[in-house]
Amino acid sequence: MRTKVSENGVLIPKELLTGITEVDIRKQNGVIMVIPAGKDDPIYDIGREPVACGVSDASENLDKYAKQSALPAGKRPQFGSARGLIKISDDFDEPLQDFIDYM
Repeated sequence: MRTKVSENGVLIPKELLTGITEVDIRKQNGVIMVIPAGKDDPIYDIGREPVACGVSDASENLDKYAKQSALPAGKRPQFGSARGLIKISDDFDEPLQDFIDYM
């Protein structure tokens, strides 16, 4: 889809945002991204209903949380989507100056 940019910005058609109530808009490496935001991750629910059975770590619910956190097939990261986000310096394999005394 192509649209004109007005002095107010760009209007994104609602049909592209079905089921989405909030988005994050970011610009990275010259690319503008509109990313659905929200608290869909079950990690946000941990601790809302503490276990009251004498268990200190609530590990009895681990399987439930782990199963919920699995990404659906359509939401899996695409190969190469993190390209350019991680940099390894040219001297990565060189000894660190802080440890010269121990070598």
